[in-house]
Amino acid sequence: GDLYVGSDDGFVYRLRASDGSLVWKARLGPRDYRIPGNGRIISAWPARTGVVIQDGLAYAGVGMFPSEVVYVCALNPEDGKVLWKTEQTDLPAQGYLVASKSRLYVPTGRNNPVVLSIKDGKRERVLDGEGGSYALLSDDALVFGPGKTGQLRLVEAGTKDQLATFQGNHMIVYRGKSYLHSDTDIQAIDRQRYLELARNRRDLYQFRTELNNRAKKLREQKQKDNTTDLESIQKDLVEIASELDGITDQMKECLLWKKPCAFPLSLTMSGDVIYAGGRDGVGAFDAATGDLLWNGKVNGKALGLASINGRIYASTDTGHIHCFVP
Repeated sequence: GDLYVGSDDGFVYRLRASDGSLVWKARLGPRDYRIPGNGRIISAWPARTGVVIQDGLAYAGVGMFPSEVVYVCALNPEDGKVLWKTEQTDLPAQGYLVASKSRLYVPTGRNNPVVLSIKDGKRERVLDGEGGSYALLSDDALVFGPGKTGQLRLVEAGTKDQLATFQGNHMIVYRGKSYLHSDTDIQAIDRQRYLELARNRRDLYQFRTELNNRAKKLREQKQKDNTTDLESIQKDLVEIASELDGITDQMKECLLWKKPCAFPLSLTMSGDVIYAGGRDGVGAFDAATGDLLWNGKVNGKALGLASINGRIYASTDTGHIHCFVP
């Protein structure tokens, strides 16, 4: 029955949903120091991560300037007391937090996401690849991006290397499928089969690297007895190349459908319909076929979408909220 809100004034708030009255507020930065930001006067430690509530605790981050220290905190949601606080002096905290049972993922704007232990806030690693403020967690696999190249990258739990990349800005995961949203189109992918093939491809790449390293050492030794071993390795490399080609073809077959989409700014799903927001409009797409079912006009860029009780709500950069009924 309450709202937990992160603000550019550096505070995290707990408000009564019924009337907006203040329950508590907590400043997570070290002091009340203000700077210009986006045409306003904001805290030097704005809460740009949103607030995550999980298993009776709240999590939030403040700060954009590592030189001034960035803070990621766990809070008692009853009174706002800080339970642990992690300092970052190398990366900001920008983008909505996502949490699994054991880890807290912190987007860092243009940089790579940080993985923290949700128990005590200790940093586990920084993920490889390009950054971005968008993150999605599904089955302990993190999808983040879109970076400078408009790509989403998938990293599985316990690893830092990316397993797969997808051209797009947003993704929805539902019933074994991934719905991918780019600047120009929307598409559906057989997620389970695609990731299975991606794991096989990763293992083959690793094996190929090992074989190439062994071959390099054998060539450097320049011994006559190594000729047979080199021939065997070369045969294995040819087979791996063929297997990789086959996997590439099978991954292409995981595409279930792909349709043009003129609404590239936001994405949500309700029932069997996907809703996309764009400039001056919202479109509804059939999740089974990708066909456009209807579109409606909005005032400005539809940057936020939500669905409840069969209705779709779109918020825009001009300050308007639009409601679409079935």
